[in-house]
Amino acid sequence: MTDTPDDPVLSPRARAWILAALAIVLGSSFPYLSRMMNANERPRVLQAIAWVDSGELAIDGPAARGIPAGVDVSRSPVDGRLYPNKPPGATVPAVVGYGALRLVAAARGDAPTLREATWVTRIAGGLLPALVLAGFLIRRQPRAAPAVVVMFIATPVVAYSRLLFGHMLAAALLTIGLMLVVDALAKPDASRRAFAGGLLAAGAVTVEYGAAFGGLPLAVMVFSALRRPEARSTAVSAMVGAALPIAVLALYHDAVFGAPWSTPYHHVVDKGFAATHGRGLLGLSVPTGTSLYEHLLSPWGGALYWAPIPLAVFCLSAIRWRTLSPLSRLLTATFGVMLLFNLGLSQTGGWRVGPRYLVVAMPLLAVPLAEQWRTLVRSRLGGALVVGLVLWSVQVNFLAGNLFPHLVPSGNPLLDLLLPLGIGGYAPYSLLSPALGAVGGLVAVGIITLVLAAWAVLSLSWDDSRSVIIAMVGGFVLSMAAFVGALGVASAPDAKTNLKAVQGIWEPRADAMVAHTVLEPLDLESP
Repeated sequence: MTDTPDDPVLSPRARAWILAALAIVLGSSFPYLSRMMNANERPRVLQAIAWVDSGELAIDGPAARGIPAGVDVSRSPVDGRLYPNKPPGATVPAVVGYGALRLVAAARGDAPTLREATWVTRIAGGLLPALVLAGFLIRRQPRAAPAVVVMFIATPVVAYSRLLFGHMLAAALLTIGLMLVVDALAKPDASRRAFAGGLLAAGAVTVEYGAAFGGLPLAVMVFSALRRPEARSTAVSAMVGAALPIAVLALYHDAVFGAPWSTPYHHVVDKGFAATHGRGLLGLSVPTGTSLYEHLLSPWGGALYWAPIPLAVFCLSAIRWRTLSPLSRLLTATFGVMLLFNLGLSQTGGWRVGPRYLVVAMPLLAVPLAEQWRTLVRSRLGGALVVGLVLWSVQVNFLAGNLFPHLVPSGNPLLDLLLPLGIGGYAPYSLLSPALGAVGGLVAVGIITLVLAAWAVLSLSWDDSRSVIIAMVGGFVLSMAAFVGALGVASAPDAKTNLKAVQGIWEPRADAMVAHTVLEPLDLESP
């Protein structure tokens, strides 16, 4: 999609307002339970702390200060110590965030807490990459701004922009890198841009190994460009840029796990994880009935439940392939490869919101959505259906992302957990709480989310005002019907026990809080 003189051009002030609203929606609340400390984030946070405080990457040294490493760890065959069972890329922004926190704490004359460390590493590794990606997409494709907003507030991006899981960092690196390479290949002399694009796109693999599959369509494009003399140097620059992060990752593997091709998945400590990763290629095989249900249909991890808009855009783009711009074809193909990869995973992702490994590819479809919007709403029934799906997705992702973005993979997440927490006033930490109270802050974020969703839907291409009214009213009715229907999903047998356990450790309720772990400066010279 290329912008024409007739396309709306967002002013810098308008872009700033959109990004500010997204920052509030995605980053103002901080769901954190110190008694739980999510197993996926824990080793990354501990590795950032170890890197800053003791200059090492292992997470079982003095820098851990006795904090258990959890189950998402691997044991090095080189030194016998514990490391995250993940690639190291997400640790890098976490180190920057924690390092900055250390400086702030030193200036105020005290030491940071583990809660503060978790908060700043989430901001550095989740929220900031999400906002950078949104800003990049809006700046490059101004008329795709409403579609960008839809992809960011009506998908599990809401949950994973506030967690240190690496999904949004990988999404930013892959999407920005891919689009920079595409831009470079279309120009006669853009080797520097191609180099940067290749560097970023391949950098996504250092955050999530699965991002390598998302790079396959781009690799095909780059290798094809080698046959064109005018694009050969640009393509080579992209390949050189891509080789660097892969080389760094190989060096990390060699230093920590004994060989460039030896990943942490080969050395996981937990026997259950080892069995899962041992199936197929590190847990990847052909889709099965179980994996299709888990990643497509299940109410806790299914894409049809948590991200119907990306799936609808992908299906429509595949059907209308010839009408797509070259960029949208590449973005759609990349999402398709990532979808196929996701459906073949034997590991489901544990406690999660939606198909979390597919979150990396969801922002890719903002540009195809902007191109296909008029087709989606060509009929008034189609418009109502699309608006209904957007409103449904905004509701459920808001509840999960703000209340408890670690859904138990069984039962009915709305009825078993999210609605009881919300109705019971179990609001999380929030930047708006000091002014509005815990519940008031959550309500305020909800209102801003709905306003942003309304702006996004109304700003997309419509034929006339009557179509908009019918679509909005019909979409509201359909979303409410879907919400009521979702309440009919069977509850988990242990739903009450799970809810009581979560409520029992809820923060910031005073009766559930424990003494915060203070990360006092280390005396590494003492015997």
